[in-house]
Amino acid sequence: MKDLTKPNSERQESMIAQYGYNTKKAMMSLHFLLFLVRFHNSGFKGFQDAISYEGSDREFMLGLKHGELSLDEFKKIASSNEEIVLQLEQSYYGVPLDKEANYYLKNLLQTLVKNHLKTI
Repeated sequence: MKDLTKPNSERQESMIAQYGYNTKKAMMSLHFLLFLVRFHNSGFKGFQDAISYEGSDREFMLGLKHGELSLDEFKKIASSNEEIVLQLEQSYYGVPLDKEANYYLKNLLQTLVKNHLKTI
């Protein structure tokens, strides 16, 4: 979250000028934190439900991406969720590898890295 106000491209510079921070990167950061909480809450069984958003949850995430929260509001939400995730960390170590979830996570990570590299 430290680099939400440092642009790597003209597009990011424009977004930061408009909203005060990189709202897309903020949304992705929160998406990842919430995924960890939601996947844990599903007993490590509901990968698709944990990674997807519908209804008001989806609207909230899109609102974040479109600058509806200030940077301070985002930081409070992200910090709160980060604390929750850190409390769940140990429970992730005891879960056997789920091949389907591993496949989706690898694809998600590859996509995130590719998208990030495009902004450099």
